[in-house]
Amino acid sequence: MFADNSLEYLLSMFAFIYLGITFSPLKPANGCFELVGQVEDSQATVLWIDGQRLSIVDKAIRERKSIGKLKFLLIADDVDESLLYNIRQ
Repeated sequence: MFADNSLEYLLSMFAFIYLGITFSPLKPANGCFELVGQVEDSQATVLWIDGQRLSIVDKAIRERKSIGKLKFLLIADDVDESLLYNIRQ
């Protein structure tokens, strides 16, 4: 989970706990380096972000292909379509 503190963030945490899903929250102030380290260390397959973090995720994917092993990228709000198109490539 890589997002600002919000109601959606809190509800997602409760949902993950209820469903028995392991989650590893990232601080909103973290950058590309911390994101890559945590995704690699946790061997994450799903990354839940808010739209403001999409540029950081895009940079992480371009710099480190190992983060490309993510199976799903869940985005909580509206995003810039051009950035989303670049990530799909």
